[in-house]
Amino acid sequence: MNAIAAQLEQYAKLTLEVGLGFQAGQRLLISADVEAVPFVRQVADLAYRMGARYVNVLWTDDHIRRSRFLHASKESLSEIHEWLAQARNESAAADDAVLGIFSQDLQLLEGIDGELILIEQNALESRTELFWERLGSNKFNWTAVPYPSQAWANRVFPNDPNALEKFSKAMAQAVLLDQPDPSAAWRAHCETLRKRREYLNAKRYFALRYRAPGTNLEIGLADDHVWAGGELVAPNGSVYVADIPTFEVFTAPHRLRVNGTVRGTKPRIVMGTLCEDWSLEFKDGRVVKADARVGLQALEQFLDTDEGTRYLGEVALVSAGSPVDKTGVVFRMALLDENAASHFALGFAYRGTIQGGGEMSNEEFMAKGGNRSTDHADVMIGSSQMDVDGVFADGSSEPLMRNGQFVFEQ
Repeated sequence: MNAIAAQLEQYAKLTLEVGLGFQAGQRLLISADVEAVPFVRQVADLAYRMGARYVNVLWTDDHIRRSRFLHASKESLSEIHEWLAQARNESAAADDAVLGIFSQDLQLLEGIDGELILIEQNALESRTELFWERLGSNKFNWTAVPYPSQAWANRVFPNDPNALEKFSKAMAQAVLLDQPDPSAAWRAHCETLRKRREYLNAKRYFALRYRAPGTNLEIGLADDHVWAGGELVAPNGSVYVADIPTFEVFTAPHRLRVNGTVRGTKPRIVMGTLCEDWSLEFKDGRVVKADARVGLQALEQFLDTDEGTRYLGEVALVSAGSPVDKTGVVFRMALLDENAASHFALGFAYRGTIQGGGEMSNEEFMAKGGNRSTDHADVMIGSSQMDVDGVFADGSSEPLMRNGQFVFEQ
């Protein structure tokens, strides 16, 4: 039995109590790949025991998606059942709890034309703007968690008969299930993140300046930006942690004030294709050049998803040597890998990372420096070789991170 499967009830408890801050009387909407059936059943059972009114599951299966891309007509890929989008929008409007469980092998779509993937993705995302805007504004309690599958483990540990056991052990370490009391460990960790975000919010940096091998980059921060990370509070009073694991503090960059070059420090699955040894060049916020040793075509296709995917929507700081980093595993999924290193995201900005962003019109949000897009892709840029300076509005600066560690904590 793998390490996660042996602790299903404990993992479900962590997911609902700490991740979602689930409250009696709430409905729960779960999105999950079919590989996660045992965990979904455990979560649903515990949710009902905690007083859930209704638990519904939207199942996904990338094997069926692959068949569609291989055999269905291009014109048909924009078709979806409207109830699928409505389920998400309805849950967002009703302040339901929303859980995403990720266990699929993202490389299963390798070799599929990225244009086809984008058509299918946009069909749903264009119909669920309400869902994503309310999620980004922290209007309801939500979280996302990983669950190990054999196919995913085989990608990470190819040709290894013990792949699932090794993979699930690393995942248990990443989500702190290896601690005597995982919930208590997360509460203590969230206190560390609270101190970091409060320090950064008090500083009011105008920009962040990054230096590392292959990286010379300055990222301006949005007007009235707000640093977040760790626990959030929804209007219904739920205290939740969006994403488990999470070891980041993050905020909104200014869409138009990013300049320089950056080299990625970890590979990223882009539209089913592994992208390795990649780099980007920014001018006035926009990606003007991309390069990669592997996966360049997929990276360029992603950047052309819409106008917003060439601009940043998130900047996040993570200490080198986080529990995810210490596993030594590249999980090939951003939910985990982004928590091993500082990163940024191409695509939409979370409205909650700009003060009052949830109540702004789209035009007001963009004027503050926020970014809008149908996608949000985190890419890893941090390492133990990275230095970050905080830059003030008058041009002066001070050390913020050295060798991947926060200076003010040393």
